[in-house]
This record gives sequence, C-alpha cells and structure tokens, in this order.
Amino acid sequence: DKAVLARLGALALPEESRWCPANIEDWMATEPPEPDFLFERVFPTGIVAGLAGAGGVGKSTFLLCLAYSLASGVPIFPAFVPTGGGKPVMIFLGEDPEDITQRRLRNVAQRFPLKKEEQELMKAFLGVYPQKAEALCEVKNGKLKKTAAYRQIETLVQAQKPALVIFDPKSRWGRINENSNEEATAFVELLEALVAPYGGSILISHHVSKAGRQDMNVASVRGASAFTDAARLFFSMVATAQVDGEDLSSTEGTRIRLHTTKSNFAPLLRKPLEFRRCAEFGGVLEQIVEESGENRLLEMAGTVAVWLKENGPTNISAVMDPRGGPTKGLHVELQDAFGVFRKDLEAAIQTGTEAGILLVEEVQTSGRPARKVRHLEPPNGKGPDEFSE
Repeated sequence: DKAVLARLGALALPEESRWCPANIEDWMATEPPEPDFLFERVFPTGIVAGLAGAGGVGKSTFLLCLAYSLASGVPIFPAFVPTGGGKPVMIFLGEDPEDITQRRLRNVAQRFPLKKEEQELMKAFLGVYPQKAEALCEVKNGKLKKTAAYRQIETLVQAQKPALVIFDPKSRWGRINENSNEEATAFVELLEALVAPYGGSILISHHVSKAGRQDMNVASVRGASAFTDAARLFFSMVATAQVDGEDLSSTEGTRIRLHTTKSNFAPLLRKPLEFRRCAEFGGVLEQIVEESGENRLLEMAGTVAVWLKENGPTNISAVMDPRGGPTKGLHVELQDAFGVFRKDLEAAIQTGTEAGILLVEEVQTSGRPARKVRHLEPPNGKGPDEFSE
C-alpha cells in the first residue's frame, strides 16, 4: 500500500534536522538579500578578514585609524566610508606598549579632528585594549582548546556586541603551529564564534614571509594557506619607494600601498590604494587622492552620496546649481574638499552612478518629469527607499 509505505518513510525521518534542501522555486522568484557593509562596498559584516604586511609597515596604525573611523562614523580614508553614524568597535593591540598606542590614537585624533557629536560617538563606541596579548587557544590532545583569555574576551564581546573586533597581530593572539592548516582553520572558527551570535565581524593582522615582503597577494602571507582560505576578505600592505617608476626615496620617502587580495562578497579594489605618513602627526597614515582623473571624480561622488544619504533624494538641477537652496551646504563641502569642482560635478555624478553609489532616474510629478539623484545604499538586504515627491 502506497499510503502505508509513505507513512513508514515519514516515520523513518528524524524529527528535527538542520539539513534540508533550499526552496529552489522561491529562490528563482525572489531577489536574494545583499550583505550589510561596515565600510561601503569594501568590508562586509559578519566575516573574518585579514590584513597582511611586513613588520613596521604600519598595520597597527592603519587598524587604529579604521577603528577610529568606524566608531565615529567619519570617513578619514576616502576608500573606507563607514555605514551609519558610528558603530561599536573593540581593538586589541597586543604587541606594542600602552604609551605607544596612546600616542598613536592622539596623533590620529589630531590629524583627523572630529566635531563634538562625532567625538561623543567615538568615545562611546571605541574600545581600545592595549594590554599585552595572551593566547586565545592552545593545543591539547591534538585539538584546539579555548583558553581563559579567550573566555574573558568572549564575555566582553557578548556584553558589548561590537560591529567589529580587531586583533593585532595574529602571532600574539593565536599561538598555534602556523604551518598547520588544521590548526589555522580551527583558529578562524574560534574567532568566528566570538561574534557569530549577533553577526559581528573580525579583522586580524598577520605578518608575511620574508620572501613576500614586497608582494601583494595572499600567497605571501606567512604560514598555512588555510588561514587566508578561511577568511572572506584579505588586505595586503607593502612599503615602496617606487611609484609609477619614479624613485621617491630621496624626496617623499616610502609610500604605503594597500590592496584587497581576496574578497568573497565585495568587488576587489581596481588598483592599490596609496598612503603616506604624516611626519607632523607622528607618522599617521593618510590616503593619497589624485587631484585629477577618475579617483578625484569618485571621491567627489562619495561626498555627494554622503550628503544625499543625510538629506534625501534631490533634483539633479539643484545639485548642479543650488541657487541658495539646501544644496548650498553640499557645494560648501565640495569646495572645501576639492577646490574648483563645478566643471567636474556632472562627470562625478556619472562616475558615482557607474560605481554604484549614486542613482539618477526620472520621477513623475504633477508637472513635467524631474530628474532626481539619490544615494544608493550599499547592499543591506532592504534596498534603497523609493523617491518621494
């Protein structure tokens, strides 16, 4: 009897199972949600990411700058624009003395000063832990086990639920056999477990091999390849005195180059970012932005996008020529950041549209159709709000 056989088959199945097939019909009929981002179109949420570079290249300073930016909600590097108005960050700097970290943070704050409300966000959301690192895990009977240090940090993380937890460097926090793929994978899983209950992200720095000090690829990362395989995003950082064939060693000194060498959920940077050290601010890194060309247009588009995100969709004619309206404030920002900009504004909006941070479309009104430009939210599963008349 078919009915009996079907019933017996049903009884043979486990009552509960986490393994079940996806509903392909629903998948094909609906648009899947896009991932949230910590930094627009660069750093997704809910992942483990890595930053690799030789000792002394500036990894710790760069990480402190990112933490300061994300906590305050202020983009201090044009390529790393925080989403939202500030997010909780915990950064564990386990290699340098406390006074060094204090000096670095003060230098960052002096180089990139914040408005009062931004300072309040930074103070509330930025947790800096400068104590000497302790191993988060140890190998016992061939398996990686959590240590007391891990459990203490786990308690802190679960209580504060930071959007991003930063560890610097891996060699101090993950005292494992660097050449063991099994231990490297288990270590990444331990990091994931810290933030998995609420969907946070991890960023951890690591060193490169001696042979890979000038290479910008994941193969240059020291130790087992399973570490970079398990991470969803990886940055490489190198120091160079050669820029576009020009030797800067006798003039500007070295430049720092940063590139995404692996990114599973976001596009790779089209070319390495360049940074220089600010001698007057203790060597704090600042991103070098070309004064002309595509980079300048993209940065202008980013300024427009941030303004539109705060002020809502706006007629493109008002963006191009404010005539004393609300967009006058936008033009003041553009003037401060780029000097002469009006002749490039239309091209900047086009560049922003192509980059996916701006959207221009016609909107029907009671009169003739209007062209409006809006900030295109980075993928977050909700999609941008519709224009309102």
